[in-house]
Amino acid sequence: APSGHFPPKQVDPRADEAYLNGRYYLRKRNEDALLHARDYFRRAIQLDPTYAPAYAGLSDYYVLSAALPPEHALPTAREYAQQAMRLGYDLPESHASQAYVYFLADWDWGRADREFKRAIALAPGLARTHRWYAMYLAAMGRVAAAVTEAQRAEDLDPLSVPAHDAAATVAVSAMQYDRSIEEGRKILELDPSDRRAYRHMAVGHFEKGMYRDALQDVNKGLELSHRDPVFLSIAAFVHGRLGQLEHAGQLVDEMTAARHTRFVAPYLFATAFVGMGKQKAALDALEESYRVHDPHMVDLNSSPWFAPLRSDPRFQKLVRRMKFPQ
Repeated sequence: APSGHFPPKQVDPRADEAYLNGRYYLRKRNEDALLHARDYFRRAIQLDPTYAPAYAGLSDYYVLSAALPPEHALPTAREYAQQAMRLGYDLPESHASQAYVYFLADWDWGRADREFKRAIALAPGLARTHRWYAMYLAAMGRVAAAVTEAQRAEDLDPLSVPAHDAAATVAVSAMQYDRSIEEGRKILELDPSDRRAYRHMAVGHFEKGMYRDALQDVNKGLELSHRDPVFLSIAAFVHGRLGQLEHAGQLVDEMTAARHTRFVAPYLFATAFVGMGKQKAALDALEESYRVHDPHMVDLNSSPWFAPLRSDPRFQKLVRRMKFPQ
C-alpha cells in the first residue's frame, strides 16, 4: 500500500483498500473495469478527502478512458493530478500521474520526462512508472531506452499483464515483431480473456507477412472486446491492406455508428483509412485528431502503420506541430 505523506499521516484503511481496488481495475483497461476503478477512487476520496493517491488514480482514469471526449476528460485529469500534487507532493503516485498528464494531455515532453524521473527516484520499485515511462520514451523515438525501461517494469512485476502490454507496445516501435507476438502470448498465459494480447499479435503477425495469423488475431480481438473501436480500426487496416476493401469499409461504418454512443478517436479512423490506401482521408482524420487533442497522437511518429504517409507534407507538418524532439 502507498505509504503516506510527510509528515506521516494516518490513512483510513478503508480508503487505502478502495484505492488499491481502483488500481486493480485500472490495470485491466477495458471500459467496464475503468468505470469500476473510477468508482473505487471516488469512494477512497469520500472516505478520506485528503488521500492524495486516490486523486492520482482518478487523474489516470480520465487520461486512460478512450470513451470520453478529450475536451472533457483531459482538463478533469489535469485538475485531479494537480490536487494529488497539492496533497502529496512527496508521493511517487502524484508525480507519475502528473507526468502522464504532461505526456498524453499536454504534449509537454520536457515536463513529462522530469516528472517520470522524479516518480522513479521516489519509488524505483513501482513497476507502473517504469511501464509508463517506457511508452513515453517509445513515443519520443528513444527506442533503446524504452526497451530497457519496459524490461525493468517486467523484472519488477513479471506476472503483470500491463507490464507485458507495455513491453509489446515498445517492441512494435522498435520493429521487434517477434517480441510483440511473444509478449502477446505471455499476456494470454496470464489472462486468456485479455484482448490486448491480440492487438500486439495482430501487429506482429501482419508486419512479418503472416496475414492469416493476423486475421485470426484480429477476429479474436473483435470478439473479446465486443467489437471495440480500437479493434474495428485494426481489423479495417488489415483487411484494407489485404485488398478486402468492402469488408474494411463495413468496419469503418461500424466505427462511425459507434460515435452515436461514445467518443471514437479520429486517430482510429486514420489507422483504418491508411490501411485502405485512402491517404487523404487518413490525413484528414489525423488533423482532426490534432484539433481535438486525441491522446493517441503521441504515437504519430512511432507507429509503423503510418509509414505510407511519412513523406506527405501534411503529415510532416503535423509532426512539426507536435514538437517531437529531434
